[in-house]
Amino acid sequence: LALGFSLMMAVLVVATSAATYLVVRSSLGDTARRHARQVARAAAQEQPRQGELDRLAGPGDRIWVTDAHGTVIASSPPGRRDDTAAAAEREIEHAPSGSTSARWRRPGGGVAIVLVRNRTIESSLSTLLRTLLAVGAAVIVASALLGVVLAARTLRPVERMRREVDDISGAELDRRIAEGRSDELGR
Repeated sequence: LALGFSLMMAVLVVATSAATYLVVRSSLGDTARRHARQVARAAAQEQPRQGELDRLAGPGDRIWVTDAHGTVIASSPPGRRDDTAAAAEREIEHAPSGSTSARWRRPGGGVAIVLVRNRTIESSLSTLLRTLLAVGAAVIVASALLGVVLAARTLRPVERMRREVDDISGAELDRRIAEGRSDELGR
């Protein structure tokens, strides 16, 4: 009885924890994609200025602005020798998991390419996962203990009845069990 109760609670905890994690991860991913598109749209202005790109880029983020021929005309952080559209695509391809990229066409041709490193999202998801595991384990252990206590308490009258029945000898077949309960066991 206690094992069944504990298994049921474990299934419920795992299912709700997994659902919570997936919903939060999806929501944070949607937010990151919207943010990357907003940064790309802002970077795709007619004449990009370096100070504006630096202001748009967060720590570890990259922004490239190309002209109609695919040549990088501005980037953040500035001054890297490998600032080409091909280098931008390679960097996006090899970006750490959780990074988000976006592209936005520029009015005069070209594109703004953004790579946002979502360190806070990855950190938040890691913290959420550790919290769900710790809380889930605590709930499962607590439910197992509660299951043992409830099963023992529920089966106590049955055990008393079993002992009384064992005490009845073959010569005392008219003897009855004195449970005195008003529930189904007493009846």
